Parts: sequence; structure tokens; C-alpha cells
Amino acid sequence: MPEEFKFPDEMEDQGKPVDTAVDTLDEEEFSVEIVDDTPKEDRNRKPLDPEAKEQLEALDESEEYSKNVKEKFAQYKKAWHEERRAKEAALREQQEALKAAQAILDENKRLKNAIHYGEKS
Repeated sequence: MPEEFKFPDEMEDQGKPVDTAVDTLDEEEFSVEIVDDTPKEDRNRKPLDPEAKEQLEALDESEEYSKNVKEKFAQYKKAWHEERRAKEAALREQQEALKAAQAILDENKRLKNAIHYGEKS
């Protein structure tokens, strides 16, 4: 029967107290691969210059465009901001989920350590 995988915090320490302050990953090698999830057509693009941005905003308020064109500009801006806000919200949710998972892992280690010391006495 194959041995069941155990996470480092689940491994038994042969009667030794579990030290939660020591990082067990120091002994193992691991690599981190950073993946750029930006679409290929958008990679290596420079952000819009502040001057160009101001000119575009001035054009939005210009009298040269018809009412329909101005409304379309407003709709595009609104859609762009909504997409940006959704991405920011997703990022915040991801960060909070990671914090919650880390807190649960820390609590689990603490409780296992308490049980281990309780059984010992």
C-alpha cells in the first residue's frame, strides 16, 4: 500500500515537541515560477502618458462631438472603471482568503501542539 502524503505540519516528530517557530520548508527545495497572465497583445506596453490622458479627458468635454458620441465615451469610461473595480475587488478577496487560510493553518498547528503536550503529560 503506498504511503499517504502528509503535510509538514502533520508529520509526527517521534516524541519530540512540535516547534511551530521553525520553518520546515527550509530543508526542502522548491521553485516559484512567475507567470505573466497579461494577454500577449498587451505585454510590454507602456502606460498612457499623463499629458495624453488629459487631452483625452478634454476631448470628452469638447463641443466638437455630438451628444451620442459623448454618451458613448461616457459608457466606455464607465465599463472600464467597472472592470477595474471588479479586478481590484477580486484581488482583495484573494488576499483576505490567503490571510484566513494562514490563520487557520496557524491555529491548527497551535492546537496540534497543545494536544501533543497534553498527551505527553
